[in-house]
Amino acid sequence: SPITSLTAAGVTAVRNLTNTTITVTGLANGTRVYVRVTVTTAGGESVASTEASATPAAPTTVPAAPTGLNLWPGVRSVTVSWTAVPNATSYTVYYSTSPITNLTAPGVTAVRNINDTPFTVTGLANGFQYYFRVTVTTDDGESAASTQASATPNLLAVPGAPTNLSVTASKQVTLSWTTDRNTVASVIYYSTAPISSSNLSAATQRRVSSRPSNTNTIQLTDLTSNTLYYFRVAASNFVDTSPLSDQVSVIAPALTAPGAPTIERLTPGNGVVAVRWAPAVTTVTERSGDNFGYKIYYSTSPITDLTAAGVNSVGRSVGGLFSFNPIVNISLLNDTLYYFRATVSNSAGESPASAQMSTTPSLAAALPAPTVRVTAAGNGQVTLSWTPVSGRGVRYDVYYSTSQIAGSGSLGRSTRTLRAYTNMATIVLTPGQRVYFRVSVVNDAGPGPRSVQVSATP
Repeated sequence: SPITSLTAAGVTAVRNLTNTTITVTGLANGTRVYVRVTVTTAGGESVASTEASATPAAPTTVPAAPTGLNLWPGVRSVTVSWTAVPNATSYTVYYSTSPITNLTAPGVTAVRNINDTPFTVTGLANGFQYYFRVTVTTDDGESAASTQASATPNLLAVPGAPTNLSVTASKQVTLSWTTDRNTVASVIYYSTAPISSSNLSAATQRRVSSRPSNTNTIQLTDLTSNTLYYFRVAASNFVDTSPLSDQVSVIAPALTAPGAPTIERLTPGNGVVAVRWAPAVTTVTERSGDNFGYKIYYSTSPITDLTAAGVNSVGRSVGGLFSFNPIVNISLLNDTLYYFRATVSNSAGESPASAQMSTTPSLAAALPAPTVRVTAAGNGQVTLSWTPVSGRGVRYDVYYSTSQIAGSGSLGRSTRTLRAYTNMATIVLTPGQRVYFRVSVVNDAGPGPRSVQVSATP
């Protein structure tokens, strides 16, 4: 209370002081204290001085520097984030094109009175590296600066976190999400445990190309049946990777064996049969699990049991991504009838066998020489036509030279060969010079006899 009487109750006296400065301890913080002073000489104690007052307070503590500084460069901008500080009244972001060792140095710009993290610094120059530090201000004052980080604004900004992430599960798990205009690719994370930025390394990752500003989908078929999975997605480009999307989860459905494939065509050749086949449409649509395999079964007897003696197979065992060779060449004995069936398989099992087809590989007989005629000549080119020949693996070799071409045996060094796959060919030549032509038919047995020679002057 104000001191009106030095002897009043509640007035404490500290006597016998020899200095003009004293620290009174043991006071209650936050309670105002009133003070008066007297001096004592040989003649006695003086009257009290005028009164003064003060309120003791706990010593102030400057806040610690902010931590967790992260930067995301954008177009002429950089977004700065840090870990929020309790009781902060504001933050200040300092930036410069040179490393910041002194917050008041020339070239260091301060953006003050920032209320929250993150904060985007705009108006920067693309292609230049900027350095950033952050301080926090509380009632006790401004902290020291955070550790330093740098980033370079780009024409392409760091993509934002994907949005609208959803998951469905029927015969496979399908994810869909939306990316922004800066996205080049997406990284899908999935795990049987909830996913956070601290345990990404434990999650399975799959990187896929993404369409910017669009909805993207992917089917995940390498999941364990009847197991709960969690999913998150990040967007990326050559600048950086976005924060993670929201998390979704679903129980992976049970995988079923694929449907029977189809053998579309058998093409016999010399000691070989080319089997053209395709998986069922539903197998392709559902992908039936990336753990995928296929087999072509063949035998010299009709195939009623895939495990019977004499039934052989080629193909690929279950394992790896969903892919297959649509044409399988199988080396076999000529002039022997073979039967063929096909299956596909995944982790759930092997499909039923396709319908059966059969064929006989054989050595084809050489085909006779065609009849050749000149249908046009002039303007530096000659057009030939000949009687078409049907047969397995047929093509035509057109021989031409400025010298006579032998009807059999070796071809002259000046003779050139043009391969044709129809019964007509146009050859560009030197104008005004007579040229000679012969044609032979080529199949599995090799080139047949050469045609009667014709000639023309382009």
